[in-house]
Amino acid sequence: FVIRYGMTETVLRRTVEPIIHCVAFLLGIGTATAAAVLKLYNNADLWCWIAPYPADCKDSVRYGDEAPCTRGDNAWIYRWAFY
Repeated sequence: FVIRYGMTETVLRRTVEPIIHCVAFLLGIGTATAAAVLKLYNNADLWCWIAPYPADCKDSVRYGDEAPCTRGDNAWIYRWAFY
């Protein structure tokens, strides 16, 4: 930005940097809140993360109504979307 658009470091520090910090913060808080509301956090063997419960349940995208998931149905889709 400094070379191409002729912005000074002060302008970058006062305008661009706060915007970038807000975007990163809101993206992290937004995805974490959405996963909590959708009850996607479950035991993922090593730590709690987006995972199906029970661990051996099948997702409804691939298996339709056979999916016995109590929580975290289609967890692999949310992992790709939120990670």
